[in-house]
Amino acid sequence: MSKKAKQYTAQEKARVAMEAIKGELTMVQISSQYGVHATQINRWKKEAVEAMVCGFTSKPKAVDTSQAELLSQLYQQIGQLTVERDWLKKNLQPLDLAVKKGLIDMHHTQLSIKHQCRLLGLNRSSYYARPTAITADDQKILNRMDEIFTEHPYYGNRRMMHVLRAEGIMIGRKRVRRYYQILGIEAIYPKMNLSKRNQAHKVYPYLLSFVRETTSFHNLDMIMQF
Repeated sequence: MSKKAKQYTAQEKARVAMEAIKGELTMVQISSQYGVHATQINRWKKEAVEAMVCGFTSKPKAVDTSQAELLSQLYQQIGQLTVERDWLKKNLQPLDLAVKKGLIDMHHTQLSIKHQCRLLGLNRSSYYARPTAITADDQKILNRMDEIFTEHPYYGNRRMMHVLRAEGIMIGRKRVRRYYQILGIEAIYPKMNLSKRNQAHKVYPYLLSFVRETTSFHNLDMIMQF
């Protein structure tokens, strides 16, 4: 016995189609939330857009004037909200992580924390993460690394790891690199692209290549004489 397909009302179809038109959720998220296949959602979205176009192009009936005006106002509000949302997302991106965390309202009745994080462009893991305090042992290692780096500012994280291990401090390279970031230090060494010539300097010809070419032609003439 084949399973009967689920029937959706016009209101349910319109709700799913509006979610697809707004674009706040991906097609996978909409499909998972409403239990509708992505192909069906795209079909409803296309029908909704065509109905909107027909609603603006065709002359409304006298009995449906109020309903057409209401739909027009709703579409205008949706378009305005979409523009405002995109503007907010663009201008919220440069904000610091701490500032974004401060904008989250945990007690909001209509917007969940997940939805607020999505609007702010903030990962939920970053929101729930809490910085851990530096222990006394870590502080001792940091102080020792600062002393070593002051004497040898050219030590990288690999060399620093070997020096600390020689002193009995068992530490890995990744941890040393993280401590370098905490201390705000970096090994002093020649960086890349330091040998670029000054474009204003005069370029002299390579005379050795000219001598080689002249010598080769001279040898060729001697061979031809034989």
